[in-house]
Amino acid sequence: MEQYICRKKSDGIYTINLKRAWEKLLLTARAIVAIEIPGGESVIHSRNTCPWAVLKFAAATRAIPIVGRFTPGTFTNQIQAASPVSSDGY
Repeated sequence: MEQYICRKKSDGIYTINLKRAWEKLLLTARAIVAIEIPGGESVIHSRNTCPWAVLKFAAATRAIPIVGRFTPGTFTNQIQAASPVSSDGY
């Protein structure tokens, strides 16, 4: 988050550089729109704090939500029965 902070006042109030945050948001939006296979992306949230944000984002973008513990190798080990991604992308 430090890259978006413009300055800190003496009383502890931070000023956020909204231009940089907006540019990053536009870059993310372009990346989401460029995905050709709808539902071919995954949204991962590995902490226990507010998983509802990931679930709502996944519902809006037709992504596969993965909330909670993320097992390494989930995407590369396609032999697993519980693999969230199939070989054809659907």
